[in-house]
Order: sequence, then structure tokens, then C-alpha cells
Amino acid sequence: MKDILPYLYKLENPQNCSAIIRTAEALGIEKIFITEDKPFVINEKITKGAHQWIKIEIVDEPIDFLLKMKKEGFKIISTSLSGNSVDYRACNYDGKLIIIFGNESKGIDEEILGISDFLIKIPQYGKVQSLNVSVAFGIIFYWIDYIKRGIKK
Repeated sequence: MKDILPYLYKLENPQNCSAIIRTAEALGIEKIFITEDKPFVINEKITKGAHQWIKIEIVDEPIDFLLKMKKEGFKIISTSLSGNSVDYRACNYDGKLIIIFGNESKGIDEEILGISDFLIKIPQYGKVQSLNVSVAFGIIFYWIDYIKRGIKK
């Protein structure tokens, strides 16, 4: 999955970041982009060393970064609970992609949603407002893995 890269946008909980890093490494993802608004702390107990095998790149200017990536041929997919979002299973994951996962309480800024090529969400049938971001990451990236590789018997 070298052409499908996660971007953790303003996540605040180091445990979420650490769980995502561990899941990403299990999937063979080699790089993660992170917006760092405060010191980023990796919880080594959660990552089980996975942070050693993944390049973590800090993004200082999110809009400039995303526009640059678009010029390099990447499509931008943002996770969002907005009414414009489609079921994550209905999205086309072909080509080079940046998939953005937003802040645990505030999500992703409107300006970034506005330059995104697609908005996706995980359908929820219960009464909770949202899923934990690390759980959402796992669901979406394992779905993409399933599409790209299929089930191995």
C-alpha cells in the first residue's frame, strides 16, 4: 500500500496515534503523515515497536501539503460525518491516495474538506455519535486491503 497514505489530522490522543501506527505497520504501510499541534508522544507499549518501521512525517502547513500532493497525482479522501459523505465501501480506492482521519472531537477543518476529492464515512446503526478514530482507521484500511489483495486462503 505504498500509494495509499494515511494522514492523521490534529489527533490529540497519543494512544489513538499509537494504535493507528501499530495497525498501519501490520498492513505494511510505510509512511504516515501527522499534523503536530503539540508534542507527539508514541506509546511504545501500544505500538509494540511498530513505530520503528514506519516513517512518521510531520505536516506543518496542511493546505499547502495537500495541494502539493494533489499536484503529484494524489487524490484526497477525508473521513467526515457530514451529509456529503459516502459509505466508505462505495469509494474508489484506485490510484495514489491520501486518506485523512480527523481530530477526535473536532474532525477535519472545512477548508480541508473543501479541497478533498471524496468524503467518506462508516455507517452507524446504533445511537453513538462516532467511532474511535483508531477503530475507524482499522475498518477503512482493512477494507482497502481486502479490495487490493482479496482474501487469501
